[in-house]
Amino acid sequence: MATGKQPFLRRLRLAKGKKKGIPAADVVIPNGFEKFRKSGLPDSHLIKTSIGGQLWTECALYFENMVEAARVEGITFANIGAYRSPKDVLTMFLERYAEVDKGRKPQITRTYEGKTWYLKPGMAPSASPERGSPHQWGIAIDLGSKVKGNIVSLTEKARVWLCTNGPTYGFTLQSLPYKDDGSANPEHEWWHWQWSDPT
Repeated sequence: MATGKQPFLRRLRLAKGKKKGIPAADVVIPNGFEKFRKSGLPDSHLIKTSIGGQLWTECALYFENMVEAARVEGITFANIGAYRSPKDVLTMFLERYAEVDKGRKPQITRTYEGKTWYLKPGMAPSASPERGSPHQWGIAIDLGSKVKGNIVSLTEKARVWLCTNGPTYGFTLQSLPYKDDGSANPEHEWWHWQWSDPT
């Protein structure tokens, strides 16, 4: 259901060259949320989205407008990961990272409790509990596509639509698919879309 709130445009790291048209922006922790770093957001700050999962209530307003706009164009999103409590962030981190390099190529590391942790083979990156995740602030959602009742990876049509329209609703990728030197960025996740208020 649309919320009536108007979308906005925000400052973006716009991609150039073969990355042209792919929007990415750094996460912005909402004002006053730092106090929830260890406890997690209270229930009063969260709302269930129409596709499942919870988001911060302010973020959810824009998200629902975006979901409805996509539906009008024949695109149906599926939630594959929204709000995560700090405990969930820690659990995910410990499942995906080890204190010993197990040979993943390219390797992605995180720092936690003063040590370097290594991403295990076959795992997607996740945030260090010390740094925090956009998911724990209720401003990020991992999206798939719903096709003939099945949840699949984002379709090409959905990715193009999000790149074109997501920024209008405040949603961008966290990182670009390529580094400045043109090599693939192992931190890039097509499914991770995050929101932030530009003020």
